[in-house]
Amino acid sequence: DGDGLSENEGDCDDGNAGIHPGAADSCDGIDNDCDQSVDEDGGIDCFFFKQKTAYDLGSLESNPNMAVSAILQSDRDVDRYRFTIVDDLTDFFTVTATLSNIPSGANWVFTLNRLRSDGNTSLGEVDSTSGNGTLTLSFSDSIVQEDGGDYELVITSNGGADCSKSYLLGIKQ
Repeated sequence: DGDGLSENEGDCDDGNAGIHPGAADSCDGIDNDCDQSVDEDGGIDCFFFKQKTAYDLGSLESNPNMAVSAILQSDRDVDRYRFTIVDDLTDFFTVTATLSNIPSGANWVFTLNRLRSDGNTSLGEVDSTSGNGTLTLSFSDSIVQEDGGDYELVITSNGGADCSKSYLLGIKQ
């Protein structure tokens, strides 16, 4: 096929020069790079590599209406977003996080975790929901406890991630 590699050298389609080890695996439903994973390079956004460490969105106090458009690359992709809430004694707040444009027939999981003061370790899950279309998580300030600090939103897929479609994440305080 002219790509310089044979089936013995790992070429999984010796009839197509665009399919060989080292090729970019674009969003086309084909394993272009012969690694037995489909479309892992297609539609990559800047959040794709944030699977272990959350992307820091900053403080809701300085930006009370945050919005992010991104792609859940594959069913193995995990997108994480960290934000900070300031909770003074006289503050009473409600935070609503909305995840929309989830493909029909998909089953995504949307989770809110409270983080330790180091901003990386979870103190535990605050709320979680799953489904498609639009998912919403909401929590309010508790008068008897300090609710300020770092929080993390985690987006995963139990099926139906599509590297050709972006989702929209909105966070409002």
